[in-house]
Amino acid sequence: MTSTSTKVIRMADYGRRMRKSVHAQVVHDRIAQALKGSQRVCLDFADVESIGATFLDRSLGALVAWHGATILQLLEFEHCSRSVALSIGKVLPRTGPVRGLVDVGAAPGSLSLAQSDSTAPEADRKLAARRKPAPRKI
Repeated sequence: MTSTSTKVIRMADYGRRMRKSVHAQVVHDRIAQALKGSQRVCLDFADVESIGATFLDRSLGALVAWHGATILQLLEFEHCSRSVALSIGKVLPRTGPVRGLVDVGAAPGSLSLAQSDSTAPEADRKLAARRKPAPRKI
Protein backbone atom coordinates (compact mmCIF):
# COMPACT_ATOMS: atom_id res chain seq x y z
CA MET A 1 0.00 0.00 0.00
CA THR A 2 1.42 3.41 -0.95
CA SER A 3 0.94 6.51 1.14
CA THR A 4 0.63 9.97 -0.30
CA SER A 5 3.63 12.08 0.60
CA THR A 6 2.93 15.74 1.38
CA LYS A 7 5.60 18.42 1.71
CA VAL A 8 4.56 21.43 3.83
CA ILE A 9 5.94 24.85 2.94
CA ARG A 10 5.43 27.45 5.67
CA MET A 11 4.72 30.65 3.78
CA ALA A 12 5.20 32.87 6.87
CA ASP A 13 8.93 32.09 6.57
CA TYR A 14 8.86 34.66 3.74
CA GLY A 15 7.11 37.35 5.76
CA ARG A 16 3.70 38.26 7.12
CA ARG A 17 3.14 40.54 4.11
CA MET A 18 4.43 38.71 1.09
CA ARG A 19 5.38 41.18 -1.62
CA LYS A 20 9.05 40.75 -2.57
CA SER A 21 9.59 39.14 -5.96
CA VAL A 22 12.92 37.67 -4.83
CA HIS A 23 11.01 35.61 -2.27
CA ALA A 24 8.48 34.67 -4.95
CA GLN A 25 11.22 33.01 -6.99
CA VAL A 26 12.41 31.12 -3.92
CA VAL A 27 8.85 29.94 -3.20
CA HIS A 28 8.40 28.93 -6.85
CA ASP A 29 11.62 26.92 -6.73
CA ARG A 30 10.70 25.28 -3.40
CA ILE A 31 7.27 24.25 -4.73
CA ALA A 32 8.75 22.89 -7.96
CA GLN A 33 11.42 20.95 -6.03
CA ALA A 34 8.89 19.61 -3.54
CA LEU A 35 6.61 18.40 -6.35
CA LYS A 36 9.50 16.35 -7.73
CA GLY A 37 9.85 14.44 -4.46
CA SER A 38 6.27 14.44 -3.17
CA GLN A 39 2.81 13.63 -4.37
CA ARG A 40 1.39 16.84 -2.91
CA VAL A 41 2.58 20.18 -1.58
CA CYS A 42 0.78 22.01 1.23
CA LEU A 43 1.19 25.78 1.32
CA ASP A 44 0.59 26.80 4.93
CA PHE A 45 -0.42 30.47 5.13
CA ALA A 46 -0.71 30.59 8.95
CA ASP A 47 0.40 34.03 10.23
CA VAL A 48 0.42 35.53 6.71
CA GLU A 49 -1.59 38.78 6.64
CA SER A 50 -1.46 39.57 2.95
CA ILE A 51 0.11 38.49 -0.29
CA GLY A 52 0.79 40.69 -3.30
CA ALA A 53 -0.34 40.01 -6.85
CA THR A 54 3.22 40.22 -8.18
CA PHE A 55 4.38 37.68 -5.60
CA LEU A 56 1.57 35.30 -6.56
CA ASP A 57 2.11 35.80 -10.27
CA ARG A 58 5.83 35.04 -10.01
CA SER A 59 5.36 32.01 -7.76
CA LEU A 60 2.03 30.26 -8.43
CA GLY A 61 1.29 31.99 -11.73
CA ALA A 62 4.65 30.89 -13.14
CA LEU A 63 3.95 27.27 -12.12
CA VAL A 64 0.55 27.38 -13.83
CA ALA A 65 2.03 28.99 -16.94
CA TRP A 66 4.72 26.31 -17.19
CA HIS A 67 2.80 23.18 -16.13
CA GLY A 68 -0.83 24.15 -16.75
CA ALA A 69 -3.69 24.64 -14.29
CA THR A 70 -3.68 20.93 -13.41
CA ILE A 71 -0.59 21.60 -11.27
CA LEU A 72 -2.93 23.19 -8.72
CA GLN A 73 -4.52 19.79 -8.11
CA LEU A 74 -1.26 18.82 -6.39
CA LEU A 75 -1.28 21.88 -4.13
CA GLU A 76 -3.21 22.33 -0.89
CA PHE A 77 -3.76 25.74 0.67
CA GLU A 78 -4.11 25.83 4.47
CA HIS A 79 -4.84 28.53 7.03
CA CYS A 80 -5.63 31.16 4.41
CA SER A 81 -7.01 34.38 5.82
CA ARG A 82 -9.82 36.01 3.91
CA SER A 83 -7.35 38.52 2.44
CA VAL A 84 -4.93 35.82 1.27
CA ALA A 85 -7.70 33.67 -0.22
CA LEU A 86 -9.14 36.61 -2.14
CA SER A 87 -5.70 37.58 -3.46
CA ILE A 88 -5.06 34.05 -4.70
CA GLY A 89 -8.53 33.96 -6.26
CA LYS A 90 -7.83 37.19 -8.17
CA VAL A 91 -4.50 35.97 -9.57
CA LEU A 92 -5.78 32.48 -10.47
CA PRO A 93 -9.43 33.20 -11.38
CA ARG A 94 -9.95 30.69 -14.17
CA THR A 95 -8.21 27.64 -12.77
CA GLY A 96 -11.24 26.09 -11.12
CA PRO A 97 -11.54 24.99 -7.49
CA VAL A 98 -8.32 25.08 -5.50
CA ARG A 99 -7.98 22.58 -2.64
CA GLY A 100 -8.41 24.34 0.69
CA LEU A 101 -9.00 27.76 -0.82
CA VAL A 102 -12.58 27.97 -2.04
CA ASP A 103 -15.75 26.04 -1.36
CA VAL A 104 -16.49 24.06 -4.51
CA GLY A 105 -20.17 23.95 -3.51
CA ALA A 106 -20.55 27.71 -3.89
CA ALA A 107 -23.16 29.01 -6.26
CA PRO A 108 -21.96 29.84 -9.79
CA GLY A 109 -20.76 33.43 -10.04
CA SER A 110 -19.78 33.63 -6.37
CA LEU A 111 -16.66 32.92 -4.38
CA SER A 112 -17.11 31.17 -1.06
CA LEU A 113 -14.09 30.80 1.17
CA ALA A 114 -13.36 27.33 2.51
CA GLN A 115 -13.45 26.95 6.27
CA SER A 116 -10.03 27.08 7.90
CA ASP A 117 -8.65 27.72 11.35
CA SER A 118 -8.15 31.38 10.53
CA THR A 119 -11.74 32.08 9.50
CA ALA A 120 -14.53 32.24 12.00
CA PRO A 121 -16.97 29.29 12.00
CA GLU A 122 -19.81 31.63 11.09
CA ALA A 123 -17.87 32.94 8.10
CA ASP A 124 -19.80 31.02 5.48
CA ARG A 125 -19.93 34.19 3.40
CA LYS A 126 -20.38 34.28 -0.32
CA LEU A 127 -18.81 37.13 -2.18
CA ALA A 128 -20.17 38.44 -5.44
CA ALA A 129 -17.80 37.70 -8.27
CA ARG A 130 -16.33 40.85 -9.74
CA ARG A 131 -16.86 41.29 -13.42
CA LYS A 132 -15.51 43.95 -15.70
CA PRO A 133 -18.22 46.34 -16.79
CA ALA A 134 -19.10 46.20 -20.46
CA PRO A 135 -17.58 49.01 -22.50
CA ARG A 136 -20.00 51.84 -23.03
CA LYS A 137 -20.92 52.74 -26.56
CA ILE A 138 -20.96 56.44 -27.20
